Amino acid sequence: MEAHQLPSGTYLEQNKYYIERVLGDGGFGITYLGYDVKLQRKVAIKEFYMRGYCYRNPGDPNVYTEAGEKRENFEKMKQQYIEEGRVLAALGEQPGVVNVYTFIEENNTAYLVMDFVEGQSLDAYVKGRGGRLSVSETLAIMRPVIRALAGVHKRGVIHRDISPDNIMITHDRKVKLIDFGAARMYGNYNYLRVQKGGYSPIEQVSPGAQIGPYSDVYALCATMYTCMTGVKVPHAVERAKQDRLVPPSAMGLVIAPQEEAVLMQGLAIDPAQRYANAEQLYQALYETSMEQTGSVSMMTHSGISQMLADMQADRKKQAHRKKQIGMVCGIVLLLGIGTFIYFQRTRNGDETTAASEATTQQILQTEIDASPVEEVDCTAYAQAFYDLCAKQHESKGNTLTQRDEFTVAAKETAAKSAALVYTSMDELNAALTEIGNQAIATYKIPNTGWVTYTFSLKEDVATVKQALDTYIAQMNEENQGTVDLDNCAYLGVSVARAQDGTYFWAVFYQ
Repeated sequence: MEAHQLPSGTYLEQNKYYIERVLGDGGFGITYLGYDVKLQRKVAIKEFYMRGYCYRNPGDPNVYTEAGEKRENFEKMKQQYIEEGRVLAALGEQPGVVNVYTFIEENNTAYLVMDFVEGQSLDAYVKGRGGRLSVSETLAIMRPVIRALAGVHKRGVIHRDISPDNIMITHDRKVKLIDFGAARMYGNYNYLRVQKGGYSPIEQVSPGAQIGPYSDVYALCATMYTCMTGVKVPHAVERAKQDRLVPPSAMGLVIAPQEEAVLMQGLAIDPAQRYANAEQLYQALYETSMEQTGSVSMMTHSGISQMLADMQADRKKQAHRKKQIGMVCGIVLLLGIGTFIYFQRTRNGDETTAASEATTQQILQTEIDASPVEEVDCTAYAQAFYDLCAKQHESKGNTLTQRDEFTVAAKETAAKSAALVYTSMDELNAALTEIGNQAIATYKIPNTGWVTYTFSLKEDVATVKQALDTYIAQMNEENQGTVDLDNCAYLGVSVARAQDGTYFWAVFYQ
């Protein structure tokens, strides 16, 4: 603990909350893990503490400022922090908006008391995936973030600090925007600069410039650009002198022209050339692009989530074994859809296992509502998927065979997966691994690729296959594989529905 941080055991608001430990310390304030004594729950507590403008004496919880301009600026920003805290607290529990329980004025400063949830930052996830994501993955992850921020903008608040390290992918299937500690009401000038390298637009790093929702639009697009390309956007000041920003397609990335046009417009140096707010960005990226291009990469909510199904922190190489072993990629559920893919290819070689590291942060919750579950003939549903694959094989002059052992393995895997009861992703992944390995061994089908995945809604089989094709292609690229659903000789497919209405699919192919 540093001298300017509150020590563990410090109480706030007449012993209603107490501080457990520091979670983060930045230029605008300090985030603590706290505890609500009355409601007996963990909370995140953000303390307003402007480095360079105030100080704290050892053993004294009060914050002090020196007389003069620094004190004036500190008090001005503290009052704005309090005003914005009132706005955020008044929003209540809305999807995608930080659930601020209350704000506190104490110790000559102010505090926001917020939700506390566990998860992994987008920054850590991207690093674990080799430094960049596919366009589909990026758009899928950012969709609920942009939609959530659209609601925040409507209420007159801008975030000002959006970047991959402030976006969380939680263990309970959601993508969430965190840390509104730098948030402010727009309409005021930018008295205090919030600089986040290439994620900050020109107006945010220029003295006296007017910031607004369009400033968040730039940061959102800079985040997407970095995730897609693995390259950070150059600093806005450098771009203003000589813009060397390279479009993703010029780097060889496969991206729809409409999607790239939206991304580059959001990264315009001149604020007037950007989308005015997150709602306009969302409409252009996820609604207009679908209407104009019919892009399958947008698909439906569940289809988009499927692109994220290879969620995991990193993959660790294991030692060679003498017997035939599998290569396993474990998956964490995202976006409130109940979607995951579990991929395994059996062969002689290395085994790759999933390891997901949790970082504890206060987060904003965003949810996607699921539609009512309809009655579905799962046997016919699976057969329609197989028929689609067979038709595509036939169009290429090939023949697809439905072998009994593949079909039975798929049925057994889907049924057992749908019946699973689990309390964590590690537990789920372990169970899926065991189910798949048992099917491979029981029905004696080595050197077979298999995938287990889910949708919370009944999607058309073309959407299901598109999601699956994209994922298998990514896995083949990473693991030098060649077999997929369009060139395999044998295919077994089944789908089972869990009690909560989730559809568990299992596909075995060779």
